[in-house]
Amino acid sequence: MKFDGQFSKRRKSKKNNNRSPKNQALTKICGGIILTTLNITSHASFPTVDGGYGVAFIVEKAGSSNKTTINPYTKGIARNVIISAYVTFLDPNATKFGQNFLIYTTSQPAAREGLRFCFPKVLGNGFECTVGDDRISFLRNGAVIDITHLETRDQINRPLPYGGILVDTHVTDLQNFSSALIYDDNGNPKQQWPFPVSKGYLYNFMYDILPNNTFWGAYKELHSNNITLYIQDVPKFFKDNGYNNPMIESTTPPRNSKVSLESKLISVKYIQPITTSIKNISIYQFKGADPILRQTFPSQSQYCSLSDDQKSINIKVLSSTFNQPNGSYFVIIDNNFVKTRLLDEPLFGIKKNDWIITRDEEENVFAGSFTGLVRLTPDGSKFFRGLSTNAAREFINQLKVELAQTIPVDISRISTSDQHQEDPSSPFSQTLLKFTILSTQDSSQPNSFKLSQDLKTLIENKGITQLSLNPQSSLLDSDFGFRSTPNIWENLKLKIIILGVFIIFLLIVYILARRRFPEGNNFALINQVLVLFDLAMDVTFILYNGKDVKSLFLPSIIILAVVVTFNSGLAVYILVNEIKRNKNCVDWFQEYTKPAAMITLTSAANIESLKLLSSRFAGLKIFSLPLSPTAIQLIFWGGFINLFLEDIPQLIIQILYYNWSISYDIIPFLSLVTAVLSVLCNIIGRIYYLIIELYVKPNTFSRKIANYNDTLTLEEEQRSPILLDPQYTEPMD
Repeated sequence: MKFDGQFSKRRKSKKNNNRSPKNQALTKICGGIILTTLNITSHASFPTVDGGYGVAFIVEKAGSSNKTTINPYTKGIARNVIISAYVTFLDPNATKFGQNFLIYTTSQPAAREGLRFCFPKVLGNGFECTVGDDRISFLRNGAVIDITHLETRDQINRPLPYGGILVDTHVTDLQNFSSALIYDDNGNPKQQWPFPVSKGYLYNFMYDILPNNTFWGAYKELHSNNITLYIQDVPKFFKDNGYNNPMIESTTPPRNSKVSLESKLISVKYIQPITTSIKNISIYQFKGADPILRQTFPSQSQYCSLSDDQKSINIKVLSSTFNQPNGSYFVIIDNNFVKTRLLDEPLFGIKKNDWIITRDEEENVFAGSFTGLVRLTPDGSKFFRGLSTNAAREFINQLKVELAQTIPVDISRISTSDQHQEDPSSPFSQTLLKFTILSTQDSSQPNSFKLSQDLKTLIENKGITQLSLNPQSSLLDSDFGFRSTPNIWENLKLKIIILGVFIIFLLIVYILARRRFPEGNNFALINQVLVLFDLAMDVTFILYNGKDVKSLFLPSIIILAVVVTFNSGLAVYILVNEIKRNKNCVDWFQEYTKPAAMITLTSAANIESLKLLSSRFAGLKIFSLPLSPTAIQLIFWGGFINLFLEDIPQLIIQILYYNWSISYDIIPFLSLVTAVLSVLCNIIGRIYYLIIELYVKPNTFSRKIANYNDTLTLEEEQRSPILLDPQYTEPMD
């Protein structure tokens, strides 16, 4: 026997909602083949609580006069025909039926009417099938729990979801209308149930009972094409507390109640002990026609725990779930979320609108805009790097839309840019993106800081939130979350204090050196420290942040390589020439060879490091190298070339990095500071040099000439007697 399963209509897209059925595709859910050599005379399929399917079928075979007992519930004495009922199950997404279980055997003539109804029982105690006037209760493993017989004169028995039986007796009242009888589970008649159709229409009448215990019927009038639909609730024999599930005793919070932002748990209490299973509990927020999934996970996850009495299950609530003041939410519990502990049978859940919760009011405190970073997963980063510029921009914009819908917040309060960079702390070249949550003056809306915390929670728990279902947000790294952009002062406060102490120390050294020998260039030591610090920052920036903005990485390396090569070559050239041509330098080099080598190496950062050797710092001989005027001129012009070769290009790179990067930390900050100081010191130093050359030195030269002339005049006066005696008069001829 082949069972092709059930089919469901699948919508192509939201735009196709109004299309006719012929334009909708059918998707096969599951199917299988029942393997049996028996002669099947009738069958009935029914859904299981866990999403699978069951098939019950009747087989007949010739009997004998011998009494046969198949199981404790086998009934009757076989005479001519033995009627047996079997059941088999198809698990969700399976392609093969399981074992065939024998659940019933009889030789009663009424059983030859075959299977009438099969359905799962709402109290978690298995399934029930009706064969003739007999009701068979059994479990998923084929174990038969009970068989009851109802004497209804071979009329149709229809078990009700919430207990009891509807028996179609075809009884006609005085108005010539048919009716049925409702029995309780013990077979006691309880009330008459009228069919809204006269006897003349009875054979055109069809009806059924919905899972929520609603009776529906439809019939076609005899002399027209009109069809009448009749709907009415059937009495319930099981107590229902408003959740359309008699197994649920209560919930916390109760349905149609309010919940606060601080709520960290919700719970469901059942009427009997339970155990966890594989299906989900989900919380949604009402948002027009498309509710927003706030969180979802199975009962076997870390977010759920059972109470001590095993009757309640506690569910953790994320801080981002009930985050909208006055927002409305509903909880859905899937079938098979939990099972009965005694029988291990899955239980029905709670459907939409049966458990509605409302957030209480809250007045939010104003907070300024909040800027933070998200990181893509390694696979997401690889995908993003492969996009074109326009596609990458579209990716970021779509991610912005998904984040706004999931938080949820008005999309106008989220801003972003096309900027992105690699995370230097990640070994997998993961991409960082920057988003800003703007502030609002509306006190009824969550402030930016609260929304940033919600986004952080949503991303860190991405696997159980709406983010995992969206194409772009599913690529966010849950380990990274949503982190605020670095606060320069907070991150650098201690380092800046240490740097400040070091600067004070250098100033003290400068003051002491100047007091000891004011004629020396005592500032040369501070300049040397600045040069070395600038080189260290350039190298560190390339190593740790160079690839953050890839377009700046290669220029940074080229500039550094050219500068080091130029300065090193010029320094060696100057010192070699001084040794060859300046006899005054030879003695100094012989005594201070190692310091000279060290200064030569540091001059690779800036040629002006050589000036420290001739600075006469604090009057120390080690800093008293007598450089020639030619060497001093070469150092000056080499430093001037460095202004355009290194200082200005490095400053441009740091400014571009500041504008193009999305994560700004200590190394780029210090690199920018040293670049600015280097440019300013170089420019101001050149200005001072020009002032000295143009104004100070010419005046000094004039004063020297004047002093020289005055000296000559004085010598002449001393040699002339006329000038020595003011009373002297020239003799008369």
